[in-house]
Amino acid sequence: MRYNKSLEASFCTRRAAYSSESFRQRNWQKGSTDPMATELKQTSLVQIESSLFLQGMNDGALWYFHGDTPCYPVTEADVLDFLQGNVVELVQQGLLDEDRLRSNAGFLIGWIAAQLLPPSARAERRVF
Repeated sequence: MRYNKSLEASFCTRRAAYSSESFRQRNWQKGSTDPMATELKQTSLVQIESSLFLQGMNDGALWYFHGDTPCYPVTEADVLDFLQGNVVELVQQGLLDEDRLRSNAGFLIGWIAAQLLPPSARAERRVF
């Protein structure tokens, strides 16, 4: 499987939060003198710092939904094939620079992570 650079996507964040107020209230009603506050912060598989990595993630997710075999589970063999063709071979040819590495790494993460997205994400042009 080869990375298809022509796919377009952009970033959309998702956040999860837990209101600690109701937890404090329940704890206080039970007689606790030290209510614990729990708050979930935004979580991500990878802390993204590069637009190239982010674009790669979106491209990978779109590849999962619309590529050669749409919505087909990513296998170990697929990952190894991708790494061989998009990292190893490029290194051997002297064509792998940091920008391409970031883009390809993002693609791989996005391709794998897209398996956990709801079917409605298939229609989106912006996945992550």
